[in-house]
Amino acid sequence: IYIVRAPHLALSSNWQQLIKEGMRQSFPEFLDLVLPDQDDSVLDHPYWQDQHYGQVTQRWMGSGATNFSILVIDPRDHASTLRHFERAAGMPTETLRPGQTINESISLFEAEVLLALNRLTTSKSDRLVLSIERQKRGVERYIRDVRADKGEAIEIPFHYRARVGALALKFKEQLESSGATIDRKSTRLNSSHLG
Repeated sequence: IYIVRAPHLALSSNWQQLIKEGMRQSFPEFLDLVLPDQDDSVLDHPYWQDQHYGQVTQRWMGSGATNFSILVIDPRDHASTLRHFERAAGMPTETLRPGQTINESISLFEAEVLLALNRLTTSKSDRLVLSIERQKRGVERYIRDVRADKGEAIEIPFHYRARVGALALKFKEQLESSGATIDRKSTRLNSSHLG
């Protein structure tokens, strides 16, 4: 079962994880790296080796995978992902439950704080870098503990939305033509989910 989500959500989530791991590029800089300038450009950045849903599905199908299902996450109902996974896997309903620890998305403010700290590490000695890495984890925990609300979410900048929309359509076409089973009860694989 291959679980995918809308490219605009995947891109912002992946960037957040990279920020947590020390990336020093802003979100627009990251998008410039991984998104093609034109709709028909080849997505040849190494990032897409694992993130290009259509190509990943085609690789699995080409390797002889049988009973291969695609599940598209509905961001409006996170618990539904577990129910749809159970159905696709033939498991009884309510077998799966959310875990105790979640990898919560960070807000735009939190991302900017972590990005600023990441950029400090480029000109410091290894010892100081290790110290800053420890401090960064503390800052992230502190922000989570004291914030009154989560703050502004990370959105795809307007300038990139046409490219991300074209990418979503490309993924949709490739997924539908792959021969894999798409769980139609979880989603209609339409633009509201993929783009």
